Amino acid sequence: MASITAGLQKIMARQKKKMELADKRMEERHTKIKEAIISNDIANRNSREDEDTKKVRRRHHSEKPFRGFTEEEAEHDLAEIFGVKSDKYMHILPDGKTMVVIKKQVITEGDMVRIEKGDLFEVGVVKHLHKGALILGSKDREKKYPLNKLLSSRYSIQPYINRRKDSIYNSPV
Repeated sequence: MASITAGLQKIMARQKKKMELADKRMEERHTKIKEAIISNDIANRNSREDEDTKKVRRRHHSEKPFRGFTEEEAEHDLAEIFGVKSDKYMHILPDGKTMVVIKKQVITEGDMVRIEKGDLFEVGVVKHLHKGALILGSKDREKKYPLNKLLSSRYSIQPYINRRKDSIYNSPV
């Protein structure tokens, strides 16, 4: 009889260990599930916030967020050049020409510039700078570019240098 009770006690001890291990595994599984639910909730909240900002951008007719220069940065560039704060981005030179600083590029009326937006570009002469706009004249047309658009990260503006050797712009005068 003692051997039967000893055998039963061994079986009960094994069963007890198995049940403790199963309980431990269940607790670990529950904690992992809780952590996953919490991280999923956080991700859902973040995606909802992203969707809200996208809706706001769509409402304001701009798909991409503004990452370009601000008016304050443009005014700071002018202040570095002239030592005084100028009105918006423009400065009138002593000879009467208007000058503007866009992305640390100094552009005056009569300069040849290349304006790029993505893969598209346009080359022309700056005909006029007025009321927050740059008017670019090319062979076939004139196009008006608002300065606040040129300050955005979508646009790139550089002085144009004609690289053709037979060009009249590269010939010594």
